Amino acid sequence: MVLFALGVVGFLIQVYHLQTQIGFRNFLTNPQAVREVHSNVKYLGFFNILNLANFAIGSIYFFLYRKPKKWVVFMVIWAIITTFISTDRTRFFYAVIWSFYNIFYLRHRIVLKMKTVMLGAGTLVLLMFFFLLVAVVYKKQAYDHNQIYINLPKEVGFLADPYIYLTGSYPVLDAFLDDQEQGEPLWGKHTFEPLVKVMEALIPNFQRAELVGRFYPVPLELNVGTFLQPFFYDFGWAGIAIIPFAIGWFFSWVYVRMRKSKSLFLVYTSGVLAFCTTISIFVNHCTQAATWFFIIVGWLLFSYAKGKEETDLNQFREGIYPDQAVDTSSSFS
Repeated sequence: MVLFALGVVGFLIQVYHLQTQIGFRNFLTNPQAVREVHSNVKYLGFFNILNLANFAIGSIYFFLYRKPKKWVVFMVIWAIITTFISTDRTRFFYAVIWSFYNIFYLRHRIVLKMKTVMLGAGTLVLLMFFFLLVAVVYKKQAYDHNQIYINLPKEVGFLADPYIYLTGSYPVLDAFLDDQEQGEPLWGKHTFEPLVKVMEALIPNFQRAELVGRFYPVPLELNVGTFLQPFFYDFGWAGIAIIPFAIGWFFSWVYVRMRKSKSLFLVYTSGVLAFCTTISIFVNHCTQAATWFFIIVGWLLFSYAKGKEETDLNQFREGIYPDQAVDTSSSFS
């Protein structure tokens, strides 16, 4: 409930900042400016993105208990509303994909039943619907600005956006690696962004790296080159060769520990790391401060809650604990 209250306060701070900077009228007329304003609320902006963690925590609670409290359901709905108003499709993907993994990791054993397949398919449809809805409402469709490159009738031009986002990062990375004007290595200012943010707050005139990458015509103007891009920025080819290996080892270690202990904190953390892996074809969330902020919040929450859970297994949904029977009817396994 405390995290829910902080998420509400964070959203109100964000809305107040938006109104004082450019005004609410720009939601529909200039959504790109709205997104930039949302992204520039220093430090206090973390209270607003806490709503993403609240969505993930709410999903754990909702799928853990047979009779979840109504305010938890409202917390999840509130988090989705704040995501839509941010005009940023990534936040919605963050919340939904992270929670999707949480739901699967909660279970003692995954049985591929029809309803499991339907849940996965429904999640994909929901993500696609929201992706296209934000593009239409906030006029962020790539087709409108790149008709010369997109050979589709205007009526179905919006369908080009998912394809561009799914495939555009690869030619951007190719162009980025061939770029001869990259300058000197930044030695960790991208890779260790959480530490850089702390140094920025403590050290006067500390020069942080520019997080928005250069746009490349591929032929559309795009600037995101998969999760490998920041490693090359910082350490060149050595960064691409070594750091992904270290990340893969660490993520796997957390997953194995989660499967052995079934700690709620490790379920929550494995979910966010799985999201980082899923989204790595687009952008690097492994190194972003928000990811580690969420992990710290989860550690504080689940450390406080440890030992306070219910002991009556009837409180929990089927399949959470090994002592519960698992219905394998209509399954594929």
